[in-house]
Amino acid sequence: MEVEKIEASLRDADKEDIKGQIKIRKTIDLLVDNATIA
Repeated sequence: MEVEKIEASLRDADKEDIKGQIKIRKTIDLLVDNATIA
């Protein structure tokens, strides 16, 4: 049972990490777009 709990929490952490990475990429894309325009 403990292993399943750990795996479940790891999956949640992975999902949050992926969301964070996507946000960072979108932010970088926006900065690059703005820099190109300017």
